[in-house]
Amino acid sequence: MHRSKYEVVPSVTAALLAAACSSGSKSSPGGGPDAAQADSGRGAGIYVTNAGGVSVTVFALGASGNAVPVRTIAGSNTGLASPLGIGVDSLGNVYVANRSAGTVTVYGPSASGNTAPERTITAQGMGAPEGIAIGPSGDLYVSTCPGCDGGNGNIGVYHFPSQASLPDHILGGDTNTNTGLTAPGSIVLDSNQNLIVGNSFGGAIEIFAEGATGDVAPLRTFTPSSSNLQGLAVGMNTIFVADPSTGIQEYPESQTAGDGGLVTPAFTIPGDAFPIKYPGELAIDTQASPAVLYAVDFSGNTVFVAPTSGSLPDLTVMSVVPIQGPATTMNEPFGVAVFK
Repeated sequence: MHRSKYEVVPSVTAALLAAACSSGSKSSPGGGPDAAQADSGRGAGIYVTNAGGVSVTVFALGASGNAVPVRTIAGSNTGLASPLGIGVDSLGNVYVANRSAGTVTVYGPSASGNTAPERTITAQGMGAPEGIAIGPSGDLYVSTCPGCDGGNGNIGVYHFPSQASLPDHILGGDTNTNTGLTAPGSIVLDSNQNLIVGNSFGGAIEIFAEGATGDVAPLRTFTPSSSNLQGLAVGMNTIFVADPSTGIQEYPESQTAGDGGLVTPAFTIPGDAFPIKYPGELAIDTQASPAVLYAVDFSGNTVFVAPTSGSLPDLTVMSVVPIQGPATTMNEPFGVAVFK
């Protein structure tokens, strides 16, 4: 198996992270009081859902170590219920998939504390929402995975136009003979607005055309060697997959295997760099220079942050910085999104 270039450079870690994350934002690095002051007012930060803590914690861009959140959304008025997937639109509005409630709750850019959502989105059959993806026009994709943890409802991906309360189309849903969807969890959009779906627990990665609806076959499909497919990210012409045994796997965005067969990753960022016990979601900030990869460890109550450079076959990870510790208040974190 090939491996990405990887080098630990502790002396420059904070400087790299601060430079990468501060591009286009007013944030400050670090986990102390300065970081807690760094939220720009338009919602800039690293957003993390906590399934165990029933909360959303927001960290300053550039946060590291035992960082204090700049904001926390939590309480009986929030509508949060087993929050998993998370996304932030271009205006800073925050969308959270609530598995046990069968809802997506939407909060304003500066939401904090025990605040009620500005909107709550529901749909028939959307009983176990898990993944969130937001298109450039503000349209919303929501994956549903009733088999992931004893939920109910349909297996599919629901699409809501911007500001809509009802879906205009559903990928899969009642039947999935052709879609091949089994346990759709993490979902992402590529630069062409194709929908990339990760089927959890060793399932296939499937790439569907923009606007795909009903029981339609994917454009491409392949099965990564990850033993527990939970997190996906796409950027730099690469699909990143979190794997608890090997690290972060990397596949070309054009990856295909005609029959959906098992595929060996082109490269792997080794597990000693990302010691993930149980993977949550991944995110990549390609607007940063260098691009920054974020990986959630559900069991380890950690978000790993890694500045990168290059692209396949020369992707380089210079350092990996954990956000972890009691001050973070993270409790079974799962979803992650970055807004600048």
